[in-house]
Amino acid sequence: ARAAVPKQCQWVSAYIDVHDRLLYYVVAACEPEFGGGPIDYGTYPRQSSAYFAQSSAPVCMQHVHPGLTEDAWLLAGLRVSTDNLLGRSFRREDGATIRIGRLLIDAKWGQKTELVKQFCRRHPQGGSIVLPAMGIGLGPTRKSFSEYRREPGAVVGVNWRLAVQTGGDRVLSIDTNWWKTFAATRLAMPLGTPGGWELFGRNPKEHALFADHMTAEEPKTIVHKETGRERTIWEWKPGRPDNHYWDCLVGSAVAGSMLGASVPGVEAQPQRK
Repeated sequence: ARAAVPKQCQWVSAYIDVHDRLLYYVVAACEPEFGGGPIDYGTYPRQSSAYFAQSSAPVCMQHVHPGLTEDAWLLAGLRVSTDNLLGRSFRREDGATIRIGRLLIDAKWGQKTELVKQFCRRHPQGGSIVLPAMGIGLGPTRKSFSEYRREPGAVVGVNWRLAVQTGGDRVLSIDTNWWKTFAATRLAMPLGTPGGWELFGRNPKEHALFADHMTAEEPKTIVHKETGRERTIWEWKPGRPDNHYWDCLVGSAVAGSMLGASVPGVEAQPQRK
């Protein structure tokens, strides 16, 4: 059922993708070795139609918050969305209840980056549960987060890094190429495969819009040869304009990693001194 947590899952995480008209979100549950998948998704404001585009959505934040400036309705939308998500208890199949342990909010949006950082900084659970996040597509020639200069207070995980930026905000950086490849691989696993991700419900048509967002980007194989080694990555580039649920699913997986889910065979590399 929608919003039901699979029995084996220990954590629930979420991600909000910020746009001027709508906020998209995905809530995901994960097992210690990353099985699970999305258990709920949607937008703020909620739409009357099951299939819509961000650019022409019939109900947008400006309609719900008339008379406000763009910054004001974005902050109002973020406040309502985070309150709704963090106020929910998700019931697991064995009867246990789990709340969202980590909520990431997309802060990589031009002039609104500082606005999102401000919202996270001032949130009652900012810095612990609510964090701003920024995706970075690291190519094969760029150094990984574990190779960054060692900084006090920085936390490095599996292709993510939480550190204090100039200005004092703690911001999560995500290697989107790696995590999108990880998410695509999990979605492609046949139903019932250990570690695979499943969708809720029984009617595939219910997920038509979600599926289009999942396939909005296509990877390009990039091979980089260095002395003594060869590195291959999938570099992801947007195709269709609406990929927002895809970004949210990837972000919620990173949040699951922060909560304790581990990728079998992959460990967070210690920072080089």
